[in-house]
Amino acid sequence: MPTHIVKPGECVASLAAKCGTTLQSIWEDPANAALKERRASPYVLAPGDAIELPEPNHPERSVEPAGQHRLEARVGTVRLRLALIDEQWGNDRVVPTRERTEHGYRTREGDPVSVADVAPLARVAFRLEVGGQHIEGTTDGDGVLDEPVDARATAALLVIEPDTPRERRMALHIGYLDPIDEHGGAVQRLRNLGFGGAAEGPELDDAIAAFQQKQGLEVTGELDEATRNALLEKSGG
Repeated sequence: MPTHIVKPGECVASLAAKCGTTLQSIWEDPANAALKERRASPYVLAPGDAIELPEPNHPERSVEPAGQHRLEARVGTVRLRLALIDEQWGNDRVVPTRERTEHGYRTREGDPVSVADVAPLARVAFRLEVGGQHIEGTTDGDGVLDEPVDARATAALLVIEPDTPRERRMALHIGYLDPIDEHGGAVQRLRNLGFGGAAEGPELDDAIAAFQQKQGLEVTGELDEATRNALLEKSGG
C-alpha cells in the first residue's frame, strides 16, 4: 500500500472516497495502527500525518457505442454536524476582570458591565451549499444542523435565515480542523468559539485567558491540559 502524506482539508473519510473504499478498511488496517493510536478520530488528522492507502479502485464498465446506458455512481458521504449558537447582549452583572502582570494574570472584581449570554440558534432555517448540492432545512431545538454531505467536499457555504433581513453567511472549511494536541487545533477551536484570532503572541494569550475565565479554569493564558480538554468538550470534538 502506498504511503500518503495528509494535506490540509483531508481526513480518512475523504481519502477513502477518493480511493473507492471505506473509512473502516483504511482506519482498521494494521498498517495504520500507529496513526490510529495517535489520533483520536479518523475525521481529524493533521497535515503531515502519514497514512497507508490502498490503490484506487475504479471499477470497469462495458457499454456499446451509440447505445443508451444507465450507470450509478456511488459517492461516499459523511455527516456534517454543527451546533449553531448566538450571543445575546444586554445583561448587566459584575464579572471578574483579568489583568496581565509580569508574573502572569491576576483576577479582581470588576464593575457591572453588559455581557453576552450564549443561546442556541434553535429552529432557524438554513441553506447549505456544498459539493454542488443546495440543502435546505431547519436546526433542531439545540441549534444543531446534521446533514449528509459528499465525503470529498472541503468547502461549504452556510446561509442562516436565508432570504430574510436577518440572513447571515458563513464559509466553512471542512476537514481543516487539526487535532486538539496540535497548537493549530487549539487555536482553531478558540476562534470557532469566539475567542480571538491570533495564532501566537499576547493576543492569543489573552484569548486563552478569556476562555479559561469563562470556563472557571485557572487563568494562566497557557494551553495546559485542562484548557485543551475544555476546548475539546465545548467544540464537540
